[in-house]
Amino acid sequence: MQGPRLPERARVGMALYGDLTYDSRVRREARTLARGGYDVSIVCLASEGRATDLPENVKVLVHRPTLTPVLPGSPNPFHEGPRGRVSAAARRIEWLRAYVRNLRAWGRAAVAMCGPVDIWHAHDLTGLAAIAPVANKTVPIVYDSHELFLDNETAL
Repeated sequence: MQGPRLPERARVGMALYGDLTYDSRVRREARTLARGGYDVSIVCLASEGRATDLPENVKVLVHRPTLTPVLPGSPNPFHEGPRGRVSAAARRIEWLRAYVRNLRAWGRAAVAMCGPVDIWHAHDLTGLAAIAPVANKTVPIVYDSHELFLDNETAL
């Protein structure tokens, strides 16, 4: 099965629901795409100065959703020791609801910030979950799982 043909100077939107600062893999992938002639936009939660190693045709767009205080790295009730079953379940449900609200808001913002793209490159399950519901359905999405998601402590 062959995928859709991309334009000669294709636009790639990269969705990273995390900090680009310490993600050398995402930066390497963006550099490789840029050297291949693609224009790349990386939407991430943060980027503290490491974007200087990226070529001109890679834009870094930072957006931190503010609907809730729950972002990757926030205190996580799933890592708490056992207390009361009902109260622990309630804290976990509320935390998950807040995490998903921010993730969805970030996905909407990421798609809007990138503008029209020819292909999406979603990093990890969070990147995929954020953009898939709102991205143009005719635009292919590449899902790039960096590690086994359930072992990723920043996720849940």
